[in-house]
Amino acid sequence: MGGRSHVLLAPKKYFLCLFCYCRNFWCRPAAPLQFVQLRQTLRTSCLQASVSELKVTLCALDLPYDDTVRIRKRFHLQNVGDGQVELYAETEPPWTVDVIRQICDAHCIKVRAELSNRLKLCLPPQSSTEVGVEVSLKTKEVWPTSNVKYLPKSVSTSVVCFFELKHVKLLSIPLLLEIEYPVVTTEPAVIDFGDVSDEGTRKTYVTVSHSSPLTTLDLIVSWTGDEQFRLWPTNLTLQPGTSERVYIEYTAIWLSGSNAGGTISVFACGPAGRWCVSTTRVTAHPQRCVSRSGQTHVDYTDDTHLIPRSVRDVLVQK
Repeated sequence: MGGRSHVLLAPKKYFLCLFCYCRNFWCRPAAPLQFVQLRQTLRTSCLQASVSELKVTLCALDLPYDDTVRIRKRFHLQNVGDGQVELYAETEPPWTVDVIRQICDAHCIKVRAELSNRLKLCLPPQSSTEVGVEVSLKTKEVWPTSNVKYLPKSVSTSVVCFFELKHVKLLSIPLLLEIEYPVVTTEPAVIDFGDVSDEGTRKTYVTVSHSSPLTTLDLIVSWTGDEQFRLWPTNLTLQPGTSERVYIEYTAIWLSGSNAGGTISVFACGPAGRWCVSTTRVTAHPQRCVSRSGQTHVDYTDDTHLIPRSVRDVLVQK
């Protein structure tokens, strides 16, 4: 990526020439003194960068809990012209800019490497230096609030600009920050087993998926509610673009005038599970006699983890 040229006019200079010949003790009369004038020419600097933009992509689930993560990107800044350029670099939070200190033996680049939003440097003709930009993120400022809906991706754009000392912009490079927030989904959101006769068993499932096209999620499945419900499995590993079923079994215990229910929660492992979570509400209506249940998502799987209690008791006796 190229920047604007910076033009400098060489100052007027003179030098004095004195010629003297001396060899094997033989001398020749010296030539008269000569004044030589240096011709004025334009010296032009031209700033270029090795990249057109810088991009940082990360998943919010990978951020350390209650901590700060720093990610650095590097690129080369070149002065391909024949004139020296003095400039400063400027950016904005959460980004900072600095210069990697790699000074040649001739000390052609003398800069002070420091981490800040503004940095001065000087590039002689036909020279380059390595520049670093760093983004700093505090997890508590990036993570969504619990029980609040959030978008699956956040994209923010900043710019690092290079200015000539007279505030003339020479070059700018976009800085892109992409943060992915996986959204866990459980379908359906509500399950109603309807009327179920005493000691009768019903079973159905919820389908679990997530929005991330890149990240594999480790999920925990938990139940909050009456003890007549059982879940399987209690842990899931979901690849991008895939889904899994979580089965729920209900065995009715009739008590006069009582209903049964609870909530299935599927959430990410660790502290991120406070916001990366999805729930399904489950209800059932135990009856003393006949069940008139019109249930949805009926599944007749042979998964032995959720065999109806009456059948399981028979198998144990055998």
